[in-house]
Amino acid sequence: MPNNMIYHKIKKQNGEVFAKALRQTDSGLFDIPDLPHILQYAGREVSKELLDYLEFLKMKQSGLFETSSKDIVPKDPIELLNDAGYDAYIADTLQKQNHIRIYFAPGEELCTFKRAERYKDYYIINAVKKNVDEIKRSDFPHPYREDAYGTSVISIQIHKSGGFISIKNRYNHTVSNPDNTFGSNPDKIISGLTAAIKNRFHVDFAPHQDLLCDKYILAGNQIVKYQFECEDTYFGENCYVSDGKITKINTDSQLLFNHFLLDMHTKNITDLTAMDMTTAIVITNEIKEKKLQLIRSSDGHKHLLADDKQILEIENGKLVSLHLPTTRQIGWLFMSEDLFLRQFSAPQLERLDDYCFSYNNTLIKFDTPKLKYVGYAFLERNMCLTYFKSQQLDSPNIEAILRYHPNRQNLLVSSQITHVNTSKVSQHIHN
Repeated sequence: MPNNMIYHKIKKQNGEVFAKALRQTDSGLFDIPDLPHILQYAGREVSKELLDYLEFLKMKQSGLFETSSKDIVPKDPIELLNDAGYDAYIADTLQKQNHIRIYFAPGEELCTFKRAERYKDYYIINAVKKNVDEIKRSDFPHPYREDAYGTSVISIQIHKSGGFISIKNRYNHTVSNPDNTFGSNPDKIISGLTAAIKNRFHVDFAPHQDLLCDKYILAGNQIVKYQFECEDTYFGENCYVSDGKITKINTDSQLLFNHFLLDMHTKNITDLTAMDMTTAIVITNEIKEKKLQLIRSSDGHKHLLADDKQILEIENGKLVSLHLPTTRQIGWLFMSEDLFLRQFSAPQLERLDDYCFSYNNTLIKFDTPKLKYVGYAFLERNMCLTYFKSQQLDSPNIEAILRYHPNRQNLLVSSQITHVNTSKVSQHIHN
């Protein structure tokens, strides 16, 4: 295909700015075979890391990385990991897959442990540092992904169909992109490990994900720009990657936000990770009998309206604002794993059960004027709240939120009732 045709194809799928940035490098990137296919899900911005990776592909295509060591038989990966200071084994049963669970701190366990079928779909090598008992979580108050604790227990996972590899971290989601430890390049653990793994399992994968920044994942030979990862699934704005397979949504009839997929025609919401069914049910009930309209604002945010009232605001695939105009009661675990929501309002809501919003640390505004009851662990890990509105500020669980919230000195609290015991609440009350 002529370079001019390649340019116009990339311009159509990734945007003019993207296509021009590739052309301006003037380094023969358009000579890379299947370049439009490789970049189909790479987003609309060109980063230095993306250019570096494409430059690598170009040089690889030209044979610059060919070596004379093809006839050398790779060592066994378990032996190599032993040389790197690990006790390692191939996890080919559920018991072996989850055996390393004992080394993970509460709240930092791998998603893998929840998936009984994981070892059937992936080749898994679990590796534990020989001195793991000497490496204490408490010695790392400011963790980073490749520090001694994070890399003391790792899980190398390659999809059995090939094309996808992930190296998982002991910190899990306490650090950024823990599923891409060492850039998911086994050679960064010890030289020769990539070839050893490929030879042991007779599977191929791209070992140079480390050339890309943490917002890209390789699925086969395709570069996918994603917004976040959840339960081993990588979510972009209009696609997601699970088990190394890319699924593109129909933007004319579907809406992807967080790990939920909304069918605009049936008004049904699917939780693609099966992790938060309560949230899917609550939002579905709010919109199911209403006329839906999707509007994209000038800043690129998507706004879902139901009977002309905004329900969702989505920024780069993440739900940042949620409004539930008719919902009165919400069951447990609602938005419990959410990490993006900044505003929540529900004018008719009276009850929230246990663990609602329990892991949210981004919520700024919470407007529920009729709320009377909240359950255990409500907003337990939130540190950003600046506005809270509820009817029953003297409810024990609500009072605890106000009394112990780390931002309590700046928290504006509002109530519709006048008999609140303000001595119990060390806040500024606006009636």
